[in-house]
This record gives sequence, C-alpha cells and structure tokens, in this order.
Amino acid sequence: MYKGKAREWAALTIASLAGALLFLIATPALACDFRFSYERINAPMGTTGEVGVQVEKTHKRCTMDDPLDYQFEGEHIQILGESQWEKVDSRVYEKYLLVSLSSPGEGFLRISCTCSKEGYQEATLPILVTEGSKTWEAAWEGGYPYTAELDREIQSTVGEPELDKNSLTLGSLKLELPYIPEELRGYSESVRVFYTEEKKQIHPLLLVSEDFFLRFDQYLAL
Repeated sequence: MYKGKAREWAALTIASLAGALLFLIATPALACDFRFSYERINAPMGTTGEVGVQVEKTHKRCTMDDPLDYQFEGEHIQILGESQWEKVDSRVYEKYLLVSLSSPGEGFLRISCTCSKEGYQEATLPILVTEGSKTWEAAWEGGYPYTAELDREIQSTVGEPELDKNSLTLGSLKLELPYIPEELRGYSESVRVFYTEEKKQIHPLLLVSEDFFLRFDQYLAL
C-alpha cells in the first residue's frame, strides 16, 4: 500500500485524466453509496494517476462482517497501490487508488460489496483508454520512463513472448512475473521488458508493446 507516493506521481499526469475531483458518481440510496472522484476517465495508455473513492454507509449499523470489505476490479487499468480507508465524516470513508492505464479500449474501475440486508452492490467508473502516451512512447523506444531509486542497472530486452505458467521467456531471458496479465495471454508480437538483476534473480519492472503497458515495479521492494 502506498503512503502518499501516489499523490506525488499523480501530479505529473493527472491533468490528462478527464473529470474533476468532486466525487460525482454515486449509486442509488442503498446500504452504501459509492462515489468516484471522476465522472469518467479518457486518457492514453501509459497514463498514471490517482482516483479517489468515497463510501457513505446509509445503515446506522453496518451488517457486513468487515465494515470495510470492499472489492476493486477493472479492465484496461492496473491498480498499482492504494491508501488505507480514512474516515472523513460520521459514516463516510475515503481512500485513493494509484492506477495506470494498461491497454487501449473501453474499460472500467469497479467497487463492490455484499450486504446481508441489501445484497450485492457496485458502482462503476467508465474508462476509455486511447493510443499510447509519451510515457508509453519513451518506453517502447527503450527508455525506462520512471525515476527508480535503485542501486543496480535497469536493463531491457525485446522479443516475442513465450509463457509457461508465470514464467515469461524473451529469447535467452527468462523471468517470473507476479501474475500473467490477460493482455499477454496468446500475444505473439514483439514486447519489451525492463528489469533489474540482483544475485542472479531477475525482477521485472515494466512490460510494454504496441498494444499494452504493464507495470510490475509496484512489486519490487525498494
């Protein structure tokens, strides 16, 4: 979980996301009202920014086993990190997600929960990811686009991906990914991977192609 870092990163790119930080989207009055800080997001692949989420509990006594058991999922977007829930009013909670737009197309960011009284509830933030940003372009051309506080070299390799469970092979390079993104399954075009190597262990940082921009630096312990 990030602690303020997302807000620093977001300052570089948040202007390219459509909307305003007004918590405009809400569900009808059920057990929980959900609000996002944008009406929609429309930005290029490779854009990183921060999305705020508010939850207002309409029941005086929450019936959920865990009062903050909310799930997040999305398409065409990666959730890189998130803050803790913070109570900002008597029954209002707020958190921020650090996100990265991962592939062109129509996607979404969704929050959901299951209430023992009201059942399943959700709210969805629409996302339109357009062709690559300058960040994507720099990475595709071979320049790692982020400032990394690492004491070892950042390398990159280009090749056609081969997958075996969570292993990715590009030519003579083989590395383990934290998970296999859907965008990579069945993909046969060239990709570029940025990585670091320490004590013969390879750590992926970024996987980029003409069709996706996938970050893994959030899994690297700096």
